[in-house]
Amino acid sequence: MQTILDTLNPVEIVRLGGAGNKCNNLSIGTVDCYIHPSPGLKYWDLCAPESIVKGMGGYCTDLAQQRLTYNLGTDRKLKGLIAAKSPPMYAMIARRWGEGLKNIFQTVKL
Repeated sequence: MQTILDTLNPVEIVRLGGAGNKCNNLSIGTVDCYIHPSPGLKYWDLCAPESIVKGMGGYCTDLAQQRLTYNLGTDRKLKGLIAAKSPPMYAMIARRWGEGLKNIFQTVKL
């Protein structure tokens, strides 16, 4: 996580508990992004909060930068999360993170 913070160089870090709470704070503008850099979030923890983020103009993907899907026929754990308050904010995060994402894939089994 420290490597991610060093790479993204955020202005401020806000520590919040719970995936739903983090997404809700993202949707109301308290924070600009929410990054969960490891697998393990469950569909039921994120499906409603993600829809709120999207409804407020946000953008969410997994760490492979694939849109989130909730297919019951697959693993019910999401492969990490990058959520941003808007597509331009998401693009900035992805651009800043760049090679860091590739390093995570080499370190973490997704």
